[in-house]
Amino acid sequence: MAALVAVMIMVSIGTFNWHSLKELKTHPIGFNVVMLVTVAIVVYTHNLALGVFSGVLLSALFFANKIGRYMAVKTSAIEKEELRYDVIGQVFFASSDDFIAQFDFTRSELKKVHIDLTHAHFWT
Repeated sequence: MAALVAVMIMVSIGTFNWHSLKELKTHPIGFNVVMLVTVAIVVYTHNLALGVFSGVLLSALFFANKIGRYMAVKTSAIEKEELRYDVIGQVFFASSDDFIAQFDFTRSELKKVHIDLTHAHFWT
């Protein structure tokens, strides 16, 4: 059993990219957090599955945060009592609050509101 542990330690030391520690300043903060948390969980729990799961989960959260910022709503007046909203970008749970905040619900003089979703992508 001790020989197996020694082999696994040598494999993990040889597999880990030690040069990535020197390059932490050049990578995005999300990449660094995912890498460090994954390594810390694997070392602390001695369970590779938990480390991989935490890395995938953190990567998904960082991706949702990043892609949630790629949404814009352009407003243009068609006529006096008509307003047009052009929605552009990704709309899903991370951008839904910003999506709703783009609409002006206080203008009671409007008779028609056009919402153009041609350039929007809804993630369901």
